[in-house]
Amino acid sequence: MKYSVLLIVLYVLLMGGCNNYEVSKPLDENREILLLNISAIEVNGDDFFRTGDEMGVFILPENASLETEPINYNTKMVYEEGQQWKSLDKLYWLSNDLGSKMDLISYYPYNENAGKELLPIEVRSDQSIQNENSDEFLWGKVTLVKEGVNIPQNVVMNHLTSALIFHVRFVGENAENNTGIEGLRIMSYADGKLDCLTGDVSLYDNIRKLIPYCYPNAEYGDVETYSCYISPQNYDDDLFLTFEWKNEIFSKNFTYNFESGKVYQFTLEISDEPKLTLDSQMPIEQWDNDFQYGQVGAKYKVCDPWPDAENVQGYVIRVREGDNPGLIMGIPTENELRFIKEEKFDYIFETYIEDLRKIDWYGNMGIYNMFAIKRLFHDLSDFPAFDYCDSLGGEWFIPTPTEMNDILYEFFWKDYNRQKQNRQWWIENISGISEPVSFHTSALNLYDWKIYRLSFYFENENDYHSEYKQSSIYSASMVVLPFRYY
Repeated sequence: MKYSVLLIVLYVLLMGGCNNYEVSKPLDENREILLLNISAIEVNGDDFFRTGDEMGVFILPENASLETEPINYNTKMVYEEGQQWKSLDKLYWLSNDLGSKMDLISYYPYNENAGKELLPIEVRSDQSIQNENSDEFLWGKVTLVKEGVNIPQNVVMNHLTSALIFHVRFVGENAENNTGIEGLRIMSYADGKLDCLTGDVSLYDNIRKLIPYCYPNAEYGDVETYSCYISPQNYDDDLFLTFEWKNEIFSKNFTYNFESGKVYQFTLEISDEPKLTLDSQMPIEQWDNDFQYGQVGAKYKVCDPWPDAENVQGYVIRVREGDNPGLIMGIPTENELRFIKEEKFDYIFETYIEDLRKIDWYGNMGIYNMFAIKRLFHDLSDFPAFDYCDSLGGEWFIPTPTEMNDILYEFFWKDYNRQKQNRQWWIENISGISEPVSFHTSALNLYDWKIYRLSFYFENENDYHSEYKQSSIYSASMVVLPFRYY
């Protein structure tokens, strides 16, 4: 994913005229050259653009009518090594007077017919090889104000396509030993045509099956993760996707109006009756900031506050490195919560005990256990501990004992140089010395009607005691210590 703002400083030596239009007044060679700030940053910290990429620029007087002949008509700019743009013509301010204004229109990728005809906004049918630039179309218009000499001007370009993210997860008895689905295809019914001078995009019918990109390393909690770009369009109970699983072809219809410049995240739960859920939508810029993949996440250190936790204060306890996700821990709940509501206990276990026993409570990841309950009961309102995590958003979860052991080891022991600092942070923020706390885990023993809990306390500044115990599911109440990956 990428930001929609583009950032490189360049000195562009240009001339006000162009090959396609005659300018009504002679050019003033004494006018000042135009300096631009153009940026687009990929999530992995690399520059958006690649050597040889081309974009187009139009320059007009401020608020000029569309009939006005641009001073620079579709000037081509080429991206070179060293993060430098080179223009094939010269660009100047229209006036050297301070406060003078002009409009600059920019678009990507370059097309020699821009301004003469509508340009196709069409993503690739086969996106199985990752190359987002082939599916990205950018456009922007900005009024530049001359405020001094050699002051770079900012250019903002907006995304014209949408990105879809599919989190494939298996539920119930299908959650074990599953390697994924086959042949996922996304139906697209339309593509766009761009008017470069106005930014208007009109749609035309173009029915295709898009092949999405499958991440080499699935995001946390997914069996597989897919992404796909589409042109913004409306689905009205139309066929949206198809896939194959267990030698059977499944399909899902969907109703939604997808807008440009946004990321839409779906969960595709695989079972005998697959379920597709739209989990969230957000601008592409917010996707970078919320999930912190790449250079944004690199600025955080262990024990730093996490800025995007709206409903609970979170802290970084593991920094993301490459494909290894970082980990956020939330402040524990003030009140103890039951696993199951007392008044619902008898009904749930009389009605669903066999289904509940099919869940691998100890072997699954904690987030899978929560997904399994949500799938079985359609919501988590009868399960207060899970319901609390779900209310926080962003896939907060309660870990299993296995996961919790790994978390405690990594936080307290793995980095020798941080052992004392991390222990002190825990004592100040989670539980103090000689203050025993019982934390929920998401592991159950449904043959003995027990839930595993972590009994934890610091004996002194250096030594802590942790022990897993089993308590009655019916009566046990414990503190929730929530976690989420990023």
